[in-house]
Amino acid sequence: MDPQAHQAVQGIAAPAAFVTNEQQITPTPMPDTEGRWATTRFVDPADMSHDMHVNIVAFLPDSVIPFAETHAWSMACMCLKARPLID
Repeated sequence: MDPQAHQAVQGIAAPAAFVTNEQQITPTPMPDTEGRWATTRFVDPADMSHDMHVNIVAFLPDSVIPFAETHAWSMACMCLKARPLID
């Protein structure tokens, strides 16, 4: 992983710290996945004060990502009771 320091942008306030629990947030089903893939988002993707996403991504068995990923991810990933298949 390539950690990057936060860089201030003129006109955008620094993000506020937060503490939360995933049980307080309703997961968002991803399009075209029949509810088999859902994302719990802790930061509003439209909030430009954050330069990252903070998510829990959940897949049911035999789930797939139905589209090509078009971005680079710098992430920590943990798989519990799963067998991830990456092409």
